[in-house]
Amino acid sequence: LSGRLELADIPNVRFQGFYLTETNTAAAVSCHDAEGATLASCVVLADTVFSNCAQAAVIGNTFDYQTGNRQLAMTNCAGALLRNNIYLNDGSAAGVSLDGTATNSNWNCYYPSNSAVLAESNSIYANPLLLANLDYSIMDYASPARNAGAAVPGCAADLYGQYRNPTSPSLGAVEYQWEQTTRDTAGRICRRDINGRLFDYAYEALGHLTAYADSQNPSNNATYQYDYLGRRVKMTVGSAVWRFVYDGDDVVAEYEDADGDGNVDRKRVYW
Repeated sequence: LSGRLELADIPNVRFQGFYLTETNTAAAVSCHDAEGATLASCVVLADTVFSNCAQAAVIGNTFDYQTGNRQLAMTNCAGALLRNNIYLNDGSAAGVSLDGTATNSNWNCYYPSNSAVLAESNSIYANPLLLANLDYSIMDYASPARNAGAAVPGCAADLYGQYRNPTSPSLGAVEYQWEQTTRDTAGRICRRDINGRLFDYAYEALGHLTAYADSQNPSNNATYQYDYLGRRVKMTVGSAVWRFVYDGDDVVAEYEDADGDGNVDRKRVYW
């Protein structure tokens, strides 16, 4: 987005998932008198200003201020929270300016480190190994920014809408994506671990999937039942239940109990 995000006198507005480029002399993000204003999972290549924004939040962004003497400036933002951000600076500035009015800044990355950057107990001061000038994603498993953040409630998605690690998110706008797969003795996938989010699968003796579980969103949990011919006759997802009627191998009717109360809420007949 080449333009401005401007907010004034409206509380609790969130800007998320933007790629903000140079806007000449104007700030890319300008928030004034906007309590609870939030900037999350954005890539920002121009000045950002928060003024008189109590309880503002700047979470999981990548600020590329390596040229042009740009910065994130926060003034009179009591109770502001800054977490999981990456500040790329020109080697002589911090990339962020806080006036000290009860701002809570930690678990960030400042690179390169210099005398102007903020001293924070849980932040890192090393090269985050990003794919700069592309999407600023972490390009290496060895990056010190990988899984170096602190979980922030309500900030579960990155620049692209991908889930962040629920306990140890990566720093910056793009979550480091990794997946570990576990298989059973028959070679079937029984667990997928995607950034700490677990997906479990169970099977019956003939290899049909009988259960699926999502550790982060139990409403996605599902069970499946089959008849003696191996046809799926019942499916439960969360509290909803579907039953299927067959003519040979073809489904001819489907009955849906949307709330699990035992009553049919929808019926579909296939010709």
